[in-house]
Amino acid sequence: MVTMKKEKGIVLYVPEESKWGPAMLDLTEKQQKFVISLLESGGTNFTRAALEAGYGGGDRESAKARAWELANNPKVILALKEMSRGVLDTNVLGVIMSVAEVAKDKTHKRHLEAAKMIMPLVGFGVVTEHKVAVTHRNESRSELEEQIKELARRTGQDVSKLLGVSVVDAEYEEVKPEAKEDAFDENESNGAW
Repeated sequence: MVTMKKEKGIVLYVPEESKWGPAMLDLTEKQQKFVISLLESGGTNFTRAALEAGYGGGDRESAKARAWELANNPKVILALKEMSRGVLDTNVLGVIMSVAEVAKDKTHKRHLEAAKMIMPLVGFGVVTEHKVAVTHRNESRSELEEQIKELARRTGQDVSKLLGVSVVDAEYEEVKPEAKEDAFDENESNGAW
């Protein structure tokens, strides 16, 4: 790991090349240097990162333009996200220790906030309880379809899409089949079975 000292005494660990992911490995060498330089600066100075990576030929304005292009390059953005996750993973203990130091210092203006942040991490989080009441109703298929139709009407949805079938809203009358005559009536039989 590359170790970099940042302002305010925070030590930043940037993963070494053997720990890089596919997005970082997909970049050119200069782009990789830009990402590393940007991470080492805490992501605060894109122009300096571009200069340190060799962009702009030492000219600050050219480096500034290249930094903007790099910051908007989808491949570089993916690599920054990938590397940032790695930096967060390796630095989480240091961050927790820094917050713990603030929590211990009763004179620090953020003492209470730091203490509140640490409490859930050590098992003293706020316990919440939720109760959910579920009422089951036995409704017929036609009642459910009517509810769906009403909801569709109110929301302007297509009923057939909600029900998954073609729906025709119409009046109907049940027709009862007429009684058939015996198919083996002797008068109409031609003698065939």
